[in-house]
Amino acid sequence: MWADLHERTDGLRGPLLFSPPSSLPVTFHEIASILRGARDAPGSTKLNYFRAYVEGREDYDLARQFLESEDLGAAGIEATLARAFDPDLGPYGKRAGLIVNGGLQWSHEVHERLVPHAEALGAVEAGTVTIDITLFIGSYGATPFGAHIDDSTHRTIIFNLGPGIKDVDIWPRECVEAQFGPVRNIIDTGTICIAPAHFSIAPGEAFVLPSNEFHIAYNNAVSTAATLVLDHPSDVHLAERELTFLRHDLYDDMPNGKTWQLTLARLAELGRLRSRSNGCLRYPPPPRAVSMQYLQRRSVIRIDPRWPVLAEAIGSAAVVYARGRHILANGVSRAVVMLVEAERATVEDFLEAVVSEGGNLTTGLQVVEFLLGAGGANVE
Repeated sequence: MWADLHERTDGLRGPLLFSPPSSLPVTFHEIASILRGARDAPGSTKLNYFRAYVEGREDYDLARQFLESEDLGAAGIEATLARAFDPDLGPYGKRAGLIVNGGLQWSHEVHERLVPHAEALGAVEAGTVTIDITLFIGSYGATPFGAHIDDSTHRTIIFNLGPGIKDVDIWPRECVEAQFGPVRNIIDTGTICIAPAHFSIAPGEAFVLPSNEFHIAYNNAVSTAATLVLDHPSDVHLAERELTFLRHDLYDDMPNGKTWQLTLARLAELGRLRSRSNGCLRYPPPPRAVSMQYLQRRSVIRIDPRWPVLAEAIGSAAVVYARGRHILANGVSRAVVMLVEAERATVEDFLEAVVSEGGNLTTGLQVVEFLLGAGGANVE
């Protein structure tokens, strides 16, 4: 599907309404998994990824109420969403709905589901690409910021799961900017002097959205859409993001300002390694609880071949990436490379390799715990 779609839409720039194959990237089953994962995730910062609307205004408490009170089981999730966001009778108010960003970070199941799609997209997309899932759920009409353009690096494919229709209006960017100047959104779409191109996405259909044109989408009836968002980050963005991830560890390992000896190009390359380690999926999956007390000397650590474990030297240390996460440690790079090349090693052999490189047993065990918790390796 992806190679053909990529060719037909000028690199997923759209617009194109199409009927996807039955094997969608995300179904209601995975949506239930995302919502359960968000509900069970610790802390309140997860709600930063939720935008909720009631009667055209933002409602900052709706997401919390929804996650805490609703049955999010896969078997009943369609009925749950249809009842919760009924435009007139829903318990959260008239025309309520949710937009959920960063869906990948709460569900191992969605990661597993997206593996073949990410591989196919990686084969046709040039340069570094990261993939994420955004959910549009409910009957909230349109978001209050009106017609808008997305980041020019984005490519967006909307899969409407229904039961209602999702409508999209699109205006050419050059026409809007000729009228209003270099703006990013128009609150009152009625003031745009040209008529939009209109697309109705029926349940089971998909739409390639021209993200860099002015657009607005409407959920006037209860509808759930899973949107695949591809981002093509620049080297500067990759470097900035990677420095954010590594800053604390680099400061501890490289005192006296040596952190800044890492060039922009080097940080960008580390960012690409992080992305590759997670199959180009934007967010790592939730970390897994690991019990080390049952680990034996002859226990076998096996790399999961679907998710490359990557190590890169930084000064005397090495940063090890697995499933989009990292650990920075001294004296482990050769041991990790040995493990990756062989795809398996006993705990004893791995730790001996760490010690022979100048590392210590504590550091070696921390790397093992990291690989197992991140999901880059398993123990047999």
